Amino acid sequence: MSIQFVGFLFLILGIILFAATKAGSAYDAKAGYGLSAFFIVYALLFEIAGYLDSELMSILIFPLPVGAGMTLLGFWMIMKGFLYSLEMEGTYIECKYRGRPLFRRREYYTLIFTYRANNRTIKSCSEDNYILYDIKKKYEPGQVYKIWVNPKNLQDFRVKRFSGVPGGLLVIAVFGVGLLFTIIQWILKMPGMG
Repeated sequence: MSIQFVGFLFLILGIILFAATKAGSAYDAKAGYGLSAFFIVYALLFEIAGYLDSELMSILIFPLPVGAGMTLLGFWMIMKGFLYSLEMEGTYIECKYRGRPLFRRREYYTLIFTYRANNRTIKSCSEDNYILYDIKKKYEPGQVYKIWVNPKNLQDFRVKRFSGVPGGLLVIAVFGVGLLFTIIQWILKMPGMG
């Protein structure tokens, strides 16, 4: 498979993500447009690398930045739970439709709670997502539950403090290991290293 073909696939994927986000399929429009731009920019970089026929540029434009960026994203997803350090009690009101991630059948919802912080009542949506079955099974309107609030932004809270940990570990496992193998291969190809 040539690098130009990979660039073409990235361009198609970027266009599909853009169209899906525009149609409202992404539950976070900024992330959807950001991913779309990422794939389109990298499609152009792949085409340039193929045109220049440069193996080094192929390594520098894709595996290193993507692997490093995604690995850092994985660590951020794990560490973000520590931002929600203010333990409080909140009253569950209802759930609100968040969306359906691309290529998935499940629909996700966010929980709406009211809680008191800094002598004011706050009504906000949780940052974590749930499927409707889990919400109906675990939460009852009007009941009080423990929540975790970000002290720097009192509108921002989670019901599960470390809800991003599994996703973060998966991202690190996939991209971090891939990044490590890419760096090792790159070092071994350097003159005088093997």
